[in-house]
Amino acid sequence: TWAAGLFVLVGFLVLPISSYLHLPESPAPERFIVYNQYKTISQVKFTQEDKVYEVYSDLPEDYGYRHFYMRYYLAPIASNYQGWTIDVAPDGSVDYTIQYSPAEWMDVLTSQQYTYVLVTQANNQFWTEYGSLFDHYASDSTEPQIFKVTKTSLQLIDLKNEAQ
Repeated sequence: TWAAGLFVLVGFLVLPISSYLHLPESPAPERFIVYNQYKTISQVKFTQEDKVYEVYSDLPEDYGYRHFYMRYYLAPIASNYQGWTIDVAPDGSVDYTIQYSPAEWMDVLTSQQYTYVLVTQANNQFWTEYGSLFDHYASDSTEPQIFKVTKTSLQLIDLKNEAQ
């Protein structure tokens, strides 16, 4: 009847539109940051046989979200599930920091057959403790850096030349 139709029409006009439209929340801004980092490193032509170890020194209140976003973008390429934050002597303030000496970390990389190390974010402490393993690096870089794992060192891949 026309009264029922009028009732429904008034209901739509009176209720706020958000009450009957269930719009998704906006994606987290970190996702866009990580996607841009992924676009930068995607110049390297990964294969199914590759394995990537990501180093990411967590930002406060991040809890590894950016690491897991990067794992999503890297899939199906194998990557480390844990251990994205490593330290020679962790102070215990971050539960998910793994303790490795430089030699132990290099042994993990070679024995578990990682082919690349991806440094998406590293603090000065990381470079001080592990810099000797890298042939060259930019400790002040805000861009991701990717390194080829060899038996004795980690060799920087020049992403600017890789794109050409």
